[in-house]
Amino acid sequence: DMQQYAAQVESELAPALHRFGLRGVALKLVDSINNGAADGAYFRNIIQVALDSETPMGTLRHEAVHALKKTGAFTDAEWKLLEKKAHVQWINQYFSPEMQDRYLEQYMADNNGSQVGFESYMAEEAIAEAFKHFEATGKAPAGAIGNLFRRIKEMLARGKEFFNARDLTADDIFQGIEQGQYAPTYGGA
Repeated sequence: DMQQYAAQVESELAPALHRFGLRGVALKLVDSINNGAADGAYFRNIIQVALDSETPMGTLRHEAVHALKKTGAFTDAEWKLLEKKAHVQWINQYFSPEMQDRYLEQYMADNNGSQVGFESYMAEEAIAEAFKHFEATGKAPAGAIGNLFRRIKEMLARGKEFFNARDLTADDIFQGIEQGQYAPTYGGA
């Protein structure tokens, strides 16, 4: 039954929201968003997750990036690093050319026909999508990448200040989000 499913989803998502450092952000579960057109939304310190989403946890992870960005959790250097990775890899990895065109059409419709800011908008969507899939299985990859993840986890355990901006990687930042090291610094959350 739907109430039982909603309770189960909330019991899984609420701890993750807190783990990401978003204690000041509310979680609102809804049956559907725009008749299934969207899986989630972030607005005014509320993350909405649609119960008809294929992966509610993935949706929460995606929206958590928007919340963290909006509430000032990332330094400029950290965000620039993530944007660079988005432009080099994630936009094309997670969004087909057709989907990118649909995003552009919607963006222009929402911004009086202007494309100004679209590249940053698309990068943020790609960053959010990449975090949605980051360690989604809960297992580190095998081989050299697995070793890298393990080393990063060990370094992060020694403290975020260990890194300076030029040493950080996108995976370092995502791992920091996982560990709640990016709790918002301002913006009400």
